[in-house]
Amino acid sequence: MTRQAQQGIGTYARAAPLSAAREFASAHALALIVALAAVLRFATLGVPAYWQDEWVTVTETHGSFAAVLDSVHHAEGGPPLYLILLWVWRKVLGDNEIALRSLSALLGTATVPIAYAAARELASRRAGLFAAALAATSPLLIWYSQEVRTYSLLVFLSALSFLFFIYALHRQESRWFWGWAISSGLALTTHYFALALIVPEGVWLLLRAPRVKALAACAGIGAVGLSLLPLIDQQQGKVAGVIRLLDRGDRLLAIPQHFVVGLSVPWKVVPPLVGLALIAAVAYALTRADPPSRRAFAVAGGVAMAGILLSVVPAFLGADYVITRYVLELWLPFAVAVAIALAVRSMGGLGTTAVVALCAIGVALSTWNAATPAARRVNWDDVAQALGTPRQERVVVGPGLYVGVGLSLYLPDGHLANSQERIVSSDLALLSMRPVPNYGIGPCFWGAVCGGKGLGGSGPPIKAPRQFKLVRQGSTPRVTYRIYRAPKPVRLPSPKPGQVVVVQEPD
Repeated sequence: MTRQAQQGIGTYARAAPLSAAREFASAHALALIVALAAVLRFATLGVPAYWQDEWVTVTETHGSFAAVLDSVHHAEGGPPLYLILLWVWRKVLGDNEIALRSLSALLGTATVPIAYAAARELASRRAGLFAAALAATSPLLIWYSQEVRTYSLLVFLSALSFLFFIYALHRQESRWFWGWAISSGLALTTHYFALALIVPEGVWLLLRAPRVKALAACAGIGAVGLSLLPLIDQQQGKVAGVIRLLDRGDRLLAIPQHFVVGLSVPWKVVPPLVGLALIAAVAYALTRADPPSRRAFAVAGGVAMAGILLSVVPAFLGADYVITRYVLELWLPFAVAVAIALAVRSMGGLGTTAVVALCAIGVALSTWNAATPAARRVNWDDVAQALGTPRQERVVVGPGLYVGVGLSLYLPDGHLANSQERIVSSDLALLSMRPVPNYGIGPCFWGAVCGGKGLGGSGPPIKAPRQFKLVRQGSTPRVTYRIYRAPKPVRLPSPKPGQVVVVQEPD
């Protein structure tokens, strides 16, 4: 055999595995993307501790089913579907962080193939894979896929609503209209602000689809909305007061940044750089797009923009509920529009490069977030272990309400004291937040405790009564603690507004 022939065989032998790998990746691209989404969501489910809103959800689903429904009426500010699902989920899998958060992680993973189907129906398989990849690696969606709250369910059902809306628009069969009505109705029973997506979809169907089918589907959703009116009236005002503590301009400015890079970044220059690069890439792609691609972009982008306007305009008329988590239902049409633009064939490898870069940034930011204590929720489990088990009843005074209320779930045999409770103890632990870099984007409203402070700060400064002497002090990555003891039990003040006081029984 000649030397040239041997070299050719060697080259073929080296190229064959690469070619086989490319073929496998191409044939199983969606499955690989979904697997990546699952890893990014499930791998660090137990890393962040519960924050205030999660604490509310965990406590609300602890009792009987009747107690869950009662909490919807008297404690919650939203519809009941997620709490009902979580109550059932808890009965099956248990109540630790991983078990409870796994529902959100599963829903977040299941959103990825829906993104693929929506973009593929509107444009192409290439656009579908781009949309799936963006959903799988979105730092924003990953964050809410690791939270015991309603938002991952909202994104999932809103994605289904958007998918069936596209099917109904294109295929115009009755089953897709009813699929849209059912998924939209379920989204509405998950979060009231799903209307920001449902209304533009409904108007579009009324204008561009068979009128009778669209009217029937809209009537079904309307019936769901009417059934929720008494609950809305009872819950009115439970959320808006908290949101209005934050500057509206800051909240508005944060939304596009959150959509692109998530809630926190190591450097403040990242959001504008990534955002401007994405705008430039999409704008350039649209100049090279053919008419069908532009029409597909207009559908997804039009729904997203109309939804944003429906959310923002009322804020200037007195109904100010503008914050990123309340427009999460619009993330998917936004991502699908971006995917369709970058998937334009005339973009060649530039579109693929842009998507790969966005996904790499998403994976890097999510990994950094999980590995950086200052960028995530406070780990109260570390604090509980550092404090140790008391030999007698201990009173633990934590930082501000939005920061420290989850502490009660991690202290063994601990309960939150109320303002009427008589508190007497000779063992006192005072906690305060350590100053840390502020990695948050915009107002700190999601439990990350930006810069060592959460919503409303960290509460008033606390001092031990003169009878107590310092016996031990230390710190965790986010919290400084000081333990005091008195010769005999001392009557301590009841909790002040914005203060967290946990009474811990001895083991």
